[in-house]
Amino acid sequence: MPNEMTEARFWDLIEWAWKDSPKLDLRRAEAVATNDEDLLGDIVWPLQNEICENYIDRLSDLSKDEL
Repeated sequence: MPNEMTEARFWDLIEWAWKDSPKLDLRRAEAVATNDEDLLGDIVWPLQNEICENYIDRLSDLSKDEL
């Protein structure tokens, strides 16, 4: 099955979940690049909410065979 879930595809879906929220994705990039504790802390709540919702939305678009 060429569309089955692989580890690489799993991580791609997570990356795209971040890309679905461009402002948060930029904040994440800055937090990771600087390793700033405050910036990292600032993205925890959005990660638990908005980014997880984006991920769920992307998973919902997949067929049973793709999961």
